[in-house]
Amino acid sequence: MANLFALTLSNPDISGDDKATIYTGLDKGNKLDLTLTNNSGFDASFTSSTNLLIKIAKTLIDEEGIQGITVAAPWTTDGYYTPDNDPDKSDNKAYYVLKLKAPSDGVPFKTGSDNAVTINLDSVSPSAKGTASLFACYDFPGIEMITSATLAALAAPNDNDKPLLGNENALRMTVRVNDGSDTNPLVFTDSEIPVTGVNAAENIIHINLNFQDQNLPSTHTQTGLGYLLESWDPNNPPTFQIQFPYFSANAKLPARYDLTNDFSQGDPNYNLYTSARNIRLSLSATDPKVLSNDWWEIIPPTNDDNAPFWKVQPKTANSHVFTGVTKGTHASGPFLDLYFSHIYSNLPIDQDSPETLLYVETYNFEGFNDRLTQLPLFKEPSVKINKFSGEIDIQGDTTTLQLIWDTENTEYCELTGSSERLLSNNLNNPFRQTINLTKPLKSSYTLTAFGQNGRSKIQKTIYIKWKQSSRVSPQSFDAPGPLQVSPDGDWLYLVNQHGIKKLDSSTLVAQDEELNLGSDFAKNVVLNSNGSVVYVAIQDTQGNGRISAYDSSFQSIDVSSAPGGNAAPNLYPMALSADDSQLAINQSRPLGPSGPNIQGFTPSDLKIVDGSPYSSNDVRGIGLAFGDNNLYFSDSQGLGVLDSSSFTPIAHSPVSIKSDQTVSYSPGPIAVSADNSTAATLALGYNGADRAFVLCTVDVGSTPMALKSRNQVFNGFSANPEVVSTGLGYSYDDQYLFVFGADYAAGVTDHNTTRFSVFNPDTLQELSWSPIKVDGLFGSIAMAPDGARIYASVVNTSSLSPSDPPIPKPITGSVRTLIPYFD
Repeated sequence: MANLFALTLSNPDISGDDKATIYTGLDKGNKLDLTLTNNSGFDASFTSSTNLLIKIAKTLIDEEGIQGITVAAPWTTDGYYTPDNDPDKSDNKAYYVLKLKAPSDGVPFKTGSDNAVTINLDSVSPSAKGTASLFACYDFPGIEMITSATLAALAAPNDNDKPLLGNENALRMTVRVNDGSDTNPLVFTDSEIPVTGVNAAENIIHINLNFQDQNLPSTHTQTGLGYLLESWDPNNPPTFQIQFPYFSANAKLPARYDLTNDFSQGDPNYNLYTSARNIRLSLSATDPKVLSNDWWEIIPPTNDDNAPFWKVQPKTANSHVFTGVTKGTHASGPFLDLYFSHIYSNLPIDQDSPETLLYVETYNFEGFNDRLTQLPLFKEPSVKINKFSGEIDIQGDTTTLQLIWDTENTEYCELTGSSERLLSNNLNNPFRQTINLTKPLKSSYTLTAFGQNGRSKIQKTIYIKWKQSSRVSPQSFDAPGPLQVSPDGDWLYLVNQHGIKKLDSSTLVAQDEELNLGSDFAKNVVLNSNGSVVYVAIQDTQGNGRISAYDSSFQSIDVSSAPGGNAAPNLYPMALSADDSQLAINQSRPLGPSGPNIQGFTPSDLKIVDGSPYSSNDVRGIGLAFGDNNLYFSDSQGLGVLDSSSFTPIAHSPVSIKSDQTVSYSPGPIAVSADNSTAATLALGYNGADRAFVLCTVDVGSTPMALKSRNQVFNGFSANPEVVSTGLGYSYDDQYLFVFGADYAAGVTDHNTTRFSVFNPDTLQELSWSPIKVDGLFGSIAMAPDGARIYASVVNTSSLSPSDPPIPKPITGSVRTLIPYFD
């Protein structure tokens, strides 16, 4: 990227490479030529009506110095601004500003390097040593010029003094970039995107200074090893001052040599990563915060500095600065190692000159000339992901994931959850993975592309979406209700009015094997962790309830049949702990004297556990779920929590889910995240006669448990439903929260239709592709253990009345599937 304007500084009295230098202590000051180049493509002209502003950092010059500067004809000086009266507030009182005036007939400023304009300054007298940016600013019609270059102020050289840095001099400087040589590149993130923790490419620069005592034989002692200095002035300590060229907040565009920006917190476009004010310099390779040791001290930048720079100075004990020996009172040794880290940038790279500069200024080394050393460091683009997409192929009971990507500047790639190194480009050989129990389908896939030596990386994530498939069970079922999937994913167990149907999970065809309860009613079903035992909640024609156990082929298992209570109606929420040690049922309306209660059983013999039942008139009959050592249930006052071992409420149960104490909410269905950290519930509330539904999450890992998030939704349910019409569940990786219920969105009058929504579990924000369009009234959902299907029992809405609650009549329905896809 070519800059619209460029500035070059040159002291005509200096030969060699360090011409952008002026000296302190000269009686007549310094000459300094400013060469301006117009790269905008449009011819312009400097006129006498507008000042050309030359901004010099106050760290280099004072008011006497700016006042004394002269300029060669045809230009003239037109006064100056001090930091205090500078009208440009963006300068932050950091500059003295010299105002230059062009002649009355103007100065042409045509485009192209052959038409550069050179301005000759004289009597430039710096007040202090250092390095800073010098800006040239001018308002052309329709375009503003703000361009900069780095200027160094040093002590005037002495012919009797020696050069300090160099392979043949006293100190040899070696620079390693990103664990390589000084020709190893710095890595820049794509300039079109902000730098974040996901795409940040950190750069590290290691500077090693090596005292070559063989080049100073005059300092050798009787041991044969020398030192750099006999002593030094504590008021003017030997100093290494290090910095880089930066894109300043004053400038409109970065210069080609800029490393990164120097924006301060509060400036527009400030970024924690890319601001040079957050670069670290340390004396340790492993700890970026080490600013001092026995011999050396680093003085980091301050917010008052117009551009960040670091000073490195010896401590008092380091009287010789460098020594050939490493043992002794003042033996600091021959090495100084400095480590820059936290260097990030997304500035554009000039392909014709892809370098930045490392400035190392040395001064106050007695017997050695002050000098500014400039070392070019090369830039290269960070890794880039041009394409990352996915497809899901479903053939019968086989689901195959296919991922395709194309990257640039990449050594290798990795996918979510795997450390396997993959090709940087797989367009001709896509990544394919058969989804199964050991490799379940994730809700999202992240591709991480790594640059050379892993220094830079960038990530891109694609997300699975869900939709209703066209597949529906070929048979119709009477009053289809709760649904369970076998642990191996092969079979579905569906509550039918008078029994349990067993369906092939691939074809949704009902098998000949089924549980027929005659005139009794099946209310709920759960399976143990290996699918060998099927527990069924049953109600007889007299309203008496029980739980019975069967094997996977519906052969009765010889255990006592546990009483389950009864209801009119009763959805019989039932739950089994993950370790198969406890079984519980929510008996919200039993006819006995105990009132609403939750009963616990030992699954092996269906005996009532000690402490059971927990009885309370606040028990509501929709939600029940185990999580770790807790049993969560619907309580009229919030999320009820029982200690599952004692069947007694824990402290702070129920957990309030209210934000307004005047509105009462009763939890409905409950789901617990796979990591057992969060319980989610869909609550029904009344504000006067108005019904509202609130999706809530509770942090069950905190002490005490507390409401985490809540959000009004339009997935609802009746207080006394005839059929189950609501539920919720987490994806296996806890990235999605699926919620379904009767549709209570504004304007919907027929609530016998399902609203199926998907939310971010942390924020409860509904995802952009939600709600999912579905048919019928869902009664239950269950996710396949490989994560590749969601099964739903669905009531045909034609068998329901549009009234709320529905008018009882023969209810029929089917089983449907939801399937994953990528856009």
